Amino acid sequence: MCRVVFAVVLFFAANAAAAEPTKTLPLERREMVADLEQLVVAAKAGWAYADYRGNNGVDLDSLLASAVASLPEHSERSDFARVMQRFVAMLQDGHAWVAAPGLDDERSHVWPFTIVDAREGLIVDRVEPMLRAPRRGDALIAVNDVAASDLLSRAVELVPASTSGMGRARALQTLRLTPAPRNRFTFRKASGRTFSVDLANMPLPAVAALPSVGPWLAWKMLPRDIGHIRIASLTALDQKAWRTAAPSARDGMLARQYDDIDQAFAALAATRALILDLRGNLGGTDLLGMRLAQHLVPAGSSYYRLEDPTIKRPANATLPAIPIPTTPALTPYPGQLIVLIDALSFSATDNLLACLHALRPRTAFVGRPSGGGSGAPRLAVKLAHSGFEVGYSTLRVYDPAGGLIEGHGTIPTLPVTKTRADVVAQRDPDLAAALRTQVPPKRIVPLSPRLPRRP
Repeated sequence: MCRVVFAVVLFFAANAAAAEPTKTLPLERREMVADLEQLVVAAKAGWAYADYRGNNGVDLDSLLASAVASLPEHSERSDFARVMQRFVAMLQDGHAWVAAPGLDDERSHVWPFTIVDAREGLIVDRVEPMLRAPRRGDALIAVNDVAASDLLSRAVELVPASTSGMGRARALQTLRLTPAPRNRFTFRKASGRTFSVDLANMPLPAVAALPSVGPWLAWKMLPRDIGHIRIASLTALDQKAWRTAAPSARDGMLARQYDDIDQAFAALAATRALILDLRGNLGGTDLLGMRLAQHLVPAGSSYYRLEDPTIKRPANATLPAIPIPTTPALTPYPGQLIVLIDALSFSATDNLLACLHALRPRTAFVGRPSGGGSGAPRLAVKLAHSGFEVGYSTLRVYDPAGGLIEGHGTIPTLPVTKTRADVVAQRDPDLAAALRTQVPPKRIVPLSPRLPRRP
């Protein structure tokens, strides 16, 4: 229900070849204004979180006025695409997106090193072979004399996100993308010494051709009778077939993945504690989330509650609950459950986390707050003049107790922040904290409720 696809190119690539643009010549101001007004009208009518976000500072009319005031008399479609991208990002809906048919992303290269968000700043992690500098653990200070913190702030303004933590995490993923073949980077050593170096960036086609790393699910035994299940994604393995399949056929397409889940839990059933690693899991299909829930919460429990904003209901009406399917051979894992989460645990993964938080109260959540987004994203409108396509959440999703997931997510009971020393030593502080959290606390500290709530 809440599938999300997040690639290194946020808005140009999603449907770039889907259709010819409505207009290839520069857009006139009146045309851009009309497109923005068309989007606002559509959002007021069909965006699931228009009321909720409106009550929390996202005023569509104010956003429209601000965007219109910034428009020139004429604009290339590529420039207007960025105006639209910024507008959609300000909706604070992590499922929102803009597709610009006929436009290519100008960011054709990627930095030759990765960076990690740590307590001390943006820290270099993996470095391409043969580079003498930087080294793992160096802090990125500036790019072409622009402060790295400023670059990250600008990137945050262009990425749709349901929470500030998710916005920062997504922006960090896109920060490395650049149109420049080379950049001048400034770093700071742990000793405090700064240095600058000119580096060649890597062409994106070569990076995109690299195979994905690791299986979708992996499990292992850890010392002291602790199990570990890592789930990288909740997407169906055959995405091409999944997109064209009828809804009634999709459950059968997941048989292999259901078996993978069942085998992992069967192998670890006798352990005294289980670590479920959902970090970086941007979601996929709730069918896989529900299969996991069958191993973790009582059979027949409500998985979530759904609300269609286009259907008027009495204020005291009970929202329909979607139950977890019952499979007689499956029983909930009896040991201590510890779940690793971060700001990229999102969408269908957020739904699973909310279910566990509501129905398995002794669960320990370790890491950073989840992405806090759920809502059945759909293509909502094709703009008349630019030809841009915009999508956003179309259903409100609540946890089994009636708490809204969007904008809230799951808060860790044990927050963890990575340090420069963790990066240098290639330590996993989340896992280390989880291994120290094997015995349930005597007193469960309640988390802040998700609001608003519905009966």
